[in-house]
Parts: sequence; structure tokens; C-alpha cells
Amino acid sequence: MFQEKTVDLDSVKLNYAEGPTSGPPVVFLHGIQANWNSLMPLISMLGLRWHVFALDFRGHGKSSWTTGNYKIEDYTEDIIAFLTEIVPEKPAIYGASLGGMVGIMVAALNPQITKALIVGDSLLYKDSVHKYLTTFEGAQEREELIRTISDVDEMAEALAERGIFQDQYQRYFAKCFTSIDPDIQKREVGQQYDCEILLPKIVCPTLLLQSALISDEDAAKAIGQLSKGYLVKFPDMSHMLQLDPRGYEVVNEISLFLESL
Repeated sequence: MFQEKTVDLDSVKLNYAEGPTSGPPVVFLHGIQANWNSLMPLISMLGLRWHVFALDFRGHGKSSWTTGNYKIEDYTEDIIAFLTEIVPEKPAIYGASLGGMVGIMVAALNPQITKALIVGDSLLYKDSVHKYLTTFEGAQEREELIRTISDVDEMAEALAERGIFQDQYQRYFAKCFTSIDPDIQKREVGQQYDCEILLPKIVCPTLLLQSALISDEDAAKAIGQLSKGYLVKFPDMSHMLQLDPRGYEVVNEISLFLESL
């Protein structure tokens, strides 16, 4: 159903998957430490109605590594170039976590190439980003595993021993961890990601999906700054919305939003 391809954007080669031309284009952006396959529960359903494009960010999956250049603005430049070169018409963008942060920058800085934006539980304002980065536990341990283990079976065993993920996700993340540049673990956001400035610049319809990372305060503030902002809250769901057992609710909300465009 999905065909993997590669595009050379001069500074980086991006791996991406493209689905059949079932309708208007929707571009899917995954979270940190993942790859385009992590969004399969969403795109397998939405690909029946929409023309799906799903990318591996630089340093992730099968895309090339650019060690030392993993700020949000670096990912944003790649996506802008990808949309310009590959996507046949102005798409909607769905971004999960890191992908939503990139989507915000794309929609704010290049409104002419973005039809709509869906933000999947992404960190928004600088205080929240700083708090998360300074209190996140296990980053150093994960980086060490990524640097030292290249075999999926061995990585899955190491994750199980440390209890880093729930049992059903360990092998999946083991595969993700063995195909990323360890340097992305530094989680450098960059100075340009400032939602105080970016959100008021977004003119396209924007759907915020709130679960574990977006606080009620940040959600309310963001909706107040977006000219066409809509909010759906999933209070009992995990941050990884697409992997949650109730992910069908996420598919439903995304579908309703896309059909409204």
C-alpha cells in the first residue's frame, strides 16, 4: 500500500513513504527517536481517503545523518524543501510530538504551502519545553544504549531489562533505536521555536490534540493565539496517541477535521 522512496535535498537525503492517490495530500511527521512506521496505525486508515506522505526525519529511520544539526529549524528546512519538491499540492500536516513542533514552524513561516495543521500532543511554550528537557529521566541511559547496541534483539532485551517501555512496545522501539543517530538524544530545540511568536502567524485551520504533554494552561493559551484553532482533549491517553489502544478515537477526530477542509 505504501511505497518507500528517497529524495535528495542537497544537504540531506530523506526517506519517505507515499500511499496511493486516494484524495488530497496529508504529510505525516513522526516524533523523536521514531520513524514514519510509528504512524502506521494512523496512516493505514487515513490512506484510504487521503494521499499520504510520511517521512523519516534526518538522523532517523533510513534518512541520512547530519550529526550536530538536529534543531527544530533544521527539520523544518527539510520539510519545507520536501513539500516544495515532492508534494503535488498544498497539504495538511499531521505532526506527532517533535513532528508537531516542526509542523508549527512550517505553518507559521510558510503559510503559502500549508493547508491545515494537526498537532499531536507537542510541547508548545518555552517554559514547558525547558521544564520537560530538564526533568526528563533516562535520556543519558537511552543515548548510551543507542551508541553501543546495533542489533534489534539485543536492544529489545536491554530495554526489557531496564523497563523503559511497556512490554508490547519494546521490540518496536528497539528497531527504532537501532536506526537513529545517537546525537539526536541531545534534544536541542533551537531559538526559533517560540510559540509566543509562531502561533499568531498561523493562518490555516489548526487542530490541537492534547493528552500527556500539553498542559491545560498551554492548550487554552494556544487556542487563544490561533486564528482558526480547535482543541480535542484525550485526558486518559498516553503521549504516543497513535499507539494507544484507543487510537481509533484519534483517527476519528483527524478524519472529521480533514473532511471539514
